[in-house]
Amino acid sequence: MKRNNILKRIISSVLCACLLFGVAYSSRSVSFADITQEDIDAIKDRQNELESLDSELDSKIEVARKDITKQKELCKAIEEKIENQQNEIDYVLKAINLLNNQISEKEEQIAGVQAEIDSDTERLRQRIKALYLSGDTTTLEIILGAKDFDDLLDKSYIIHEMGEADAQIVDSLNANMDSIREEKESIEADKDELLDQKAKLETKMMELDALQMEYNGILAGLEGYEEELLAEKKANAAEKENLMDELTQAEAELAAQQAQQNQSNSYTDPYYYVASGSGYCWPAPQCSIVTAYWGDGRGHKGIDLACAGSAYGQPIVAAQSGTVTIANGSDSWGSGWGYYIQIDHGNGYGTLYAHCSSVIVSPGQYVERGQLIGYIGNTGNSFGAHLHFECWYNGVRYDPMTELA
Repeated sequence: MKRNNILKRIISSVLCACLLFGVAYSSRSVSFADITQEDIDAIKDRQNELESLDSELDSKIEVARKDITKQKELCKAIEEKIENQQNEIDYVLKAINLLNNQISEKEEQIAGVQAEIDSDTERLRQRIKALYLSGDTTTLEIILGAKDFDDLLDKSYIIHEMGEADAQIVDSLNANMDSIREEKESIEADKDELLDQKAKLETKMMELDALQMEYNGILAGLEGYEEELLAEKKANAAEKENLMDELTQAEAELAAQQAQQNQSNSYTDPYYYVASGSGYCWPAPQCSIVTAYWGDGRGHKGIDLACAGSAYGQPIVAAQSGTVTIANGSDSWGSGWGYYIQIDHGNGYGTLYAHCSSVIVSPGQYVERGQLIGYIGNTGNSFGAHLHFECWYNGVRYDPMTELA
């Protein structure tokens, strides 16, 4: 539980930081009229932070769910032990009830034998009376001097006076009484053992109940922790969605600003908008620096074009006339190409323009050689604004410099 509290404090700190960032960023992104590349980079940095945080949350959620599974197994094991303990207590109670019934039966038998003894005692008294009437004063004095019935029976010479038949009756009753009492004592001893066993079972039951409450409390804590992690992940997803919308809007605004600025300048590059000649025109009129060639020692399947200054927002033109087959301006990852355009030039030839900041053509649209189709950006698997340009023939890529040289 201590570990959970520490994790909660860490997560709370991260959420506070996220909220502070959100407040600071929202105050900056109210208006896109003066958007800069730094603003866009800040949005992307926050997106990267959220991706890292999501990865950490996924790991924590996985661990929490494993802990929950283990804790549920422990709770189930305790429940099974409690059920077994209850069954044992029920069994002992049934056995105690059975012994109570047997004890009651023995008590009834003892009462019956005692009644017979009392009856025989009365008969003996009548015999004593007869002795008295016969004038045998010596025997009478002995009998009347007895303290109780047991004392009377101990007087063996009186028993002889009573006769052989009466002596056998008394002996039989006493033997029966002793036997019944022994049976009763044995049953009561068994009952005492069961009562002791019942007390021990009830003590163990109390311990199991306390352990069950503890385990259930731990399980509830783990489930609550998982809910907190899932809620944070959901909040991150919502923030990422908002950031994606803001990024799209910001990049579009920056591209529009760049385009407006470019249109106000006087370009001398013959490849800008209207190109001449029969070969492919340079696809990035304002960016003549090739930062990565075909192959490039790493299997690079195109060329990368950049400017001496920032390439972001610079125009991209169709290297050759053709029909636009793909114009991805919504999926910023785009299989690693980011926002990208693909053009079919016929006869198996085609070109691809990747990592755009925005796309201004649509699938199925016919474009002329040198026509503006989009703006350079930094989307997808890109590290710095540039244009990744590819040439295709019958579905296979080849070195674009063979067309542009």
